[in-house]
Amino acid sequence: MITKLYMDFLSQPSRAVLTVFLLGKIPVEIVETRAHRDTRKEEFLKIFEAGTVPAIQDDNISLYESHAIMEYLIDKYRPNDKLFPQNLIIRAKINSYLHWHHNNVRRGIHGFLEYSRFMPRVMGYQPSEDVVNFLREIKVKTLEFLDKKLEKNEFVAGTENMSIADISCFCEIVQLRFIGEDLSIYPHIIRWKKSIWALPEIQNSHQTFLKIMKNISQNSEILR
Repeated sequence: MITKLYMDFLSQPSRAVLTVFLLGKIPVEIVETRAHRDTRKEEFLKIFEAGTVPAIQDDNISLYESHAIMEYLIDKYRPNDKLFPQNLIIRAKINSYLHWHHNNVRRGIHGFLEYSRFMPRVMGYQPSEDVVNFLREIKVKTLEFLDKKLEKNEFVAGTENMSIADISCFCEIVQLRFIGEDLSIYPHIIRWKKSIWALPEIQNSHQTFLKIMKNISQNSEILR
């Protein structure tokens, strides 16, 4: 049975999971699923009660949450792969980053973009200035932390090789290009981002996303 990946190309965690499929050369059937629309349908919720993407069906298991999915895929199909090796210490470093990711990278970058751009310009809802400033502060602190981390390490989890931590982080950081975020003050993030983007699998997993975002930025004021 080929694993089914339910994903939205605009979803950062979805693209992270797709990247692991591509890097691991794991056969996959993509089921394009729009977040907040298809994920609310009864047929989707019967399989994935959390109502989120990405999600996978593999043999007799249905999983949601990108980090859990990536770890599962590697353990099953690419055991001891450098992306998430069996070594206890290396895994601890990777998991340490992944736990930190949610309330920092995810909230600071995705949260800031959602509240400062998409809510007011797509949904017609104007969040309070205090909330936007709070998320902006998290974004700045997150970028500062990552830049200092990458000054001493080649990868975000402090590992010798790229891991699922880098994939998850990259898929969030790349969003900033569409609001003109100046990353020049974070030279170590720029160096790291270039090294990750050089991977054909990363470019492949972002192709559709980049086309969509290019179309949006040329035809609306959403991202400006």
